[in-house]
Amino acid sequence: MDQGSRCWSPPPERYAVHKLIVASLRHESANGAAKREKDILQASLLVEAMATARRQDDLALVFADAWNRGANWRGAIQRGLHLLDPGRQDAVETIVRRALSDIGEKLDGFTEATRRTDWKGFGMRWSCSTTPSSSNARQNRRL
Repeated sequence: MDQGSRCWSPPPERYAVHKLIVASLRHESANGAAKREKDILQASLLVEAMATARRQDDLALVFADAWNRGANWRGAIQRGLHLLDPGRQDAVETIVRRALSDIGEKLDGFTEATRRTDWKGFGMRWSCSTTPSSSNARQNRRL
């Protein structure tokens, strides 16, 4: 009798935050840019799915845990958020802010640090997008 294979998969809320962080660490090579694009799309879709499934509390707890691990983690999360196209970034940040508010969590610097107009970035260049049509318009855009 075949019992199949056991495998471990991370909880979606942890994987979403992980994908934001990993996207911010990808190299500028063609392969790195393609993986970065995939990572940020996966992160945003997971966040949206968590909200749809009404599991935003789980997402908020994991996001707060990662945010509170220090400046390097916060910076990676911020960079990951800024890799999203503006519409997706707004949607993801709105979901996370509401979820944090629902659990009574306030994160130092989250609101101010993540707003696209307030954030000065880390001097990095990027050229990734979540849709092929927007890649040319944002190529080499400075955050």
